[in-house]
Amino acid sequence: MREANSQPEISTGQPNYTRDELRDLDNFLSTYPVQRRLLKYLYDNYIAVHTVESVKQNSGLEVSFLELKALVVYKLLEAHDELDAVVRSPYYLKETARFYLRPEKKELLEAVLARKKWLTSF
Repeated sequence: MREANSQPEISTGQPNYTRDELRDLDNFLSTYPVQRRLLKYLYDNYIAVHTVESVKQNSGLEVSFLELKALVVYKLLEAHDELDAVVRSPYYLKETARFYLRPEKKELLEAVLARKKWLTSF
């Protein structure tokens, strides 16, 4: 924990993600636009604890458990069980799980969500 009077951390200007991660996530979200909208909602509500029901109610999106599970598999979300223990394998996820956006992925999400795809028809 940093003390109140300590100096702020100096940024090196380098992103904490690789070019491949950026490309892969951008391709995934381009293929599944529902996931892009879901991630935008989760990014905007970064601090909140999410469940399938809370995301459905608060976002207005028709979200299924499997869509949130896909984001756990992609390592963008962290899942916790009823006892607040981290679920290490998506195989053991239950629909009662709570989901958190991984803090280390916030910068990657910001970069991907800011990208615009200009599609042209030929």
